[in-house]
Amino acid sequence: MGILAIVSFVKLGPLREDQNLKSAANELQSLIRTAQTNATIRVKCGNDFGATWLVEFASNTTFHLKCYTDPTTITSVKTLIFDNQIVVSSYSPTYCSPGSYRVKFAPLYGTVIFSCFTGTSDTESVTTSSLQVFLSRSGGSDTKSIVISKGGTVEIR
Repeated sequence: MGILAIVSFVKLGPLREDQNLKSAANELQSLIRTAQTNATIRVKCGNDFGATWLVEFASNTTFHLKCYTDPTTITSVKTLIFDNQIVVSSYSPTYCSPGSYRVKFAPLYGTVIFSCFTGTSDTESVTTSSLQVFLSRSGGSDTKSIVISKGGTVEIR
């Protein structure tokens, strides 16, 4: 009975770590889909309808849901911070420096726009058919990825 308990306990560690990674991927996917839905159904941003909604990848653990009707006045709506040692380990394609990606959704149609930002302003939009965000556990080898396509799908792989 004692040996069985030790074997079960040893196997729970990797299972818990995998669950933390899956949970983080689901939370980030949900935040991205919220931005997409809010743009498509024209959720009010401040006092205005017809806003662009975006997710800003501020660091390898921090993500902001934001909106604007005027790009000089961006409203922060929600922040997601990963814990349990989960980080964004890389992006593909790599077109921005880490911590400077934005995925924007245009009002009404939810058209996907990939861009880089510095400070509070966007640099030019990037032409790519998709963005793949790789998540991993610090010091671990397991990964999950989220693929955001220009066509509007947001899937976990």
